[in-house]
Amino acid sequence: MNSTPASDLGRSGLIVGGKFRLDAVIGRGGMGSVWSATHATLGHRVAVKLVAREFVRSPEALRRFDAEAKAAARLASRHVVQVFDNGTLDDGTPYIAMEMLSGENLEQRVERQGSLPLNDVVDILSQCCKGLARAHAAGIVHRDIKPDNIFLSHALDEDREVVKILDFGVAKITLGEGGATSQTGTGALLGTPLYMSPEQARGSRDVDHRTDLWSLVMVAYYALTGLLAIGGETFGDVLLKICVEPIPSLRAGAPLLPPAMEGWFQQACAREPAERFQSAQEFIDSLRAAAGDAVGPPRVTPPQIVVLQQPTMHSAIAGRSSAGFSQSHASVAITAAGLPPKRRGLAIAGGGVVLFFGLGAAGLFALFPGHHEFSLSGAEPSARDSAERPATSALPAVVASSLAMVPEAGV
Repeated sequence: MNSTPASDLGRSGLIVGGKFRLDAVIGRGGMGSVWSATHATLGHRVAVKLVAREFVRSPEALRRFDAEAKAAARLASRHVVQVFDNGTLDDGTPYIAMEMLSGENLEQRVERQGSLPLNDVVDILSQCCKGLARAHAAGIVHRDIKPDNIFLSHALDEDREVVKILDFGVAKITLGEGGATSQTGTGALLGTPLYMSPEQARGSRDVDHRTDLWSLVMVAYYALTGLLAIGGETFGDVLLKICVEPIPSLRAGAPLLPPAMEGWFQQACAREPAERFQSAQEFIDSLRAAAGDAVGPPRVTPPQIVVLQQPTMHSAIAGRSSAGFSQSHASVAITAAGLPPKRRGLAIAGGGVVLFFGLGAAGLFALFPGHHEFSLSGAEPSARDSAERPATSALPAVVASSLAMVPEAGV
């Protein structure tokens, strides 16, 4: 679904923030548009994201857009997409200028190649854990870790892929001893249901960094098997499976994995946060131990697809769960208020689900299309084998950034 144009001022040749010249639109999504741009004096390429006109007056949308910029800018990590600038156009339209990336996201990689070798997955997750460790140490919980927010970037000065975590638009940011700012309260859901932790699915206010580690192990399952660990025909079905039903076996979907990988997986997705790995470092150290001799030097993957990192854009890519049900891998941001009435979109009459999961007394949830859209029905269930991989989707091409970053220690 295309959004309303971002701004009447958004046109080729416009100078944004006094320094970035807009060149061409390279993507449109639920929240706005993304432009390729050139720094007016330095000449390097960047991506500039503009909010759609319909969300300029939405406090909820603007909070998330601002959080995305501030969270990424707060992290000095080569494994988090870099933000160079943010501000507003003359008509009040917010913008973010960020690095341009060359490569593909993890969802595209799995769609193109199928399930990935264990060695590759360990390398990808290791780099993710570096970015998450930096974020968690800075008091930032991402809350939307999923395959299409993990970008496999081809840097000009690297002989291997650099993994970048994208889209901090629904992050929970701790400000310090004074408390935390969260883009929602108890009873509201932010994130991607198919990768959401039990505590996040229940709308708990006490969600912490361990929710990201749950999401990351769901990503690991997808990368190693080519399947979704959790799916369902309705939103309520997905929540039920996350919170109540048995977690699937990893080795049932990837029987050639070392036996120790099953124990690692089951601990990583324990429903009680206290029973999971307690840090990104512990998560990746335990994964390496479980993988054992199967892990060698990271494989260098040549560029295959050149796309923009997708900041808060609608995804029409369908993914198939291990139960054979196809759903979008896009995000959902469900709240009861704070959005323009004409843009509240899909409402879920979920009184029973609300009572079951303790999400408050409201009987309707409004889907916030400004972040990503979540399809309850997705594609119709297919009679084909459930191991069939999702269909691929084309994305816009862009130019890579040559920004040099300093690697972190540890992880």
